[in-house]
Amino acid sequence: MSEKPFIHAPDEPGYVVAWKYKYEFKTGRYDEVMTYTEAKKRAEKLSEEHPERTFWPEKAAQPGSANRFFRPEAH
Repeated sequence: MSEKPFIHAPDEPGYVVAWKYKYEFKTGRYDEVMTYTEAKKRAEKLSEEHPERTFWPEKAAQPGSANRFFRPEAH
């Protein structure tokens, strides 16, 4: 049985730490952009400091990526 490869390269840049409360409908993210490994370590540290939240590394939004398929002339 072969090992699964990592989905993210450890030194891949462009990640932020996102979070949500475990028992409330509130979410957020930190704006500091870092590598995947740095974001993962920061998420683990924040999880220890704030047990009421869940933290994870998340790919930072690229400028213009949210509406890259929107074409005003088609509407």
